[in-house]
Amino acid sequence: MGAPISVRLGRAVEERVRQIAALEHRSYADTIRLLTEEAIKGRDFPDVMFTDGPTGRRATLRRGPDVWEIEARIALNQAS
Repeated sequence: MGAPISVRLGRAVEERVRQIAALEHRSYADTIRLLTEEAIKGRDFPDVMFTDGPTGRRATLRRGPDVWEIEARIALNQAS
């Protein structure tokens, strides 16, 4: 785990983070960590987004299947 940091958020952003934390039953700090990680991944992989589903959050292509579906097809092709 990284070192703790101090960040100032605008009121609207802080309130939205608190709403997300409450909806997802996460701590405020954990929600900030999750949102920050997803924002960085979004910059690194702009065609991948994170969506909620019955098993939790997952990576999906903007106009396509879930990332795990692509990985499964690649693994299947490599096995044959």
